Amino acid sequence: MQNEKNILKWLNGELQGEALEKFKSTEDFRGLQPIMERTSAFRKPNFDTEKALSDFKALRKSRAEMKIRKPWRAISAVAASLLVLISLYFIWNDQATTINTAYAETATVQLPDASEVIVNAGSTLSFNKNKWDRDREVTLKGEAFFKVSKGKKFTVLTNQGNVSVLGTQFNVSERGESFKVACFTGKVAVEVKGQQFILTPGKSIAVSEGNIGKIVDFRETAPDWIQNKSTFADVPFPVVIAELERQYAIKVEVDRNLLQKNFTGAFVHDNLELALNSICFPLNLDYKILNDDTVRLYAKK
Repeated sequence: MQNEKNILKWLNGELQGEALEKFKSTEDFRGLQPIMERTSAFRKPNFDTEKALSDFKALRKSRAEMKIRKPWRAISAVAASLLVLISLYFIWNDQATTINTAYAETATVQLPDASEVIVNAGSTLSFNKNKWDRDREVTLKGEAFFKVSKGKKFTVLTNQGNVSVLGTQFNVSERGESFKVACFTGKVAVEVKGQQFILTPGKSIAVSEGNIGKIVDFRETAPDWIQNKSTFADVPFPVVIAELERQYAIKVEVDRNLLQKNFTGAFVHDNLELALNSICFPLNLDYKILNDDTVRLYAKK
């Protein structure tokens, strides 16, 4: 809100001294200055008052009135052009950079402050690089691992909750009604359902179907998916199937009664048959690869 006030004061020539110098160092000024240079070519027409009086006497009143109105139309056109340009600036300034990863695909993203984000398969990350200097903020749908450069507060927004840090490494997963945050270095503040939880290295917290779990310990030095594998501890089988589909870009067909099972184990991301065996063996299941993108799981007879 303060930035908008400063822009209006600057446009009106009311910003002076230290406030003006400070404004000139902002992204807003650097974006608007070229626009103002272009619009400086617009000028209100110069009028010869004596000639106007002569014209007024010589022509009918209606025509004279029309001539008087034309300068205002010209001024209005300039104002309208300036308004459009400034509006376009604000639209441009609010545009977000969005990264979408397909199934069986990950992406490494370099943020404007050199922070790094590794985005897992089937995820969306967005941020506004034009506002990064004042708001280190990203929006995440899916899963990503963050290596945040030190600086002012860095925030990850998700539908389930928000995560705030100053400089650290952490993982955020937001899939459906499941939300999990794990801290690997530094300190992480997790806000969910109106509550705040502080995580230190080796601590994680999960939310499932609206239920907030306890803060638990882990020993890994990086998320398993960064190392091309997915690990599960007593999780519903549909969660495992969804992750398998995401990592291999396949469709898994499975008997409905098998969806009631829970799974503890892991599978790799670079060998489909090995992954299928890792899932099927603990649950006494078998599988059949129907084609390049469809697999069927079923109970052994």
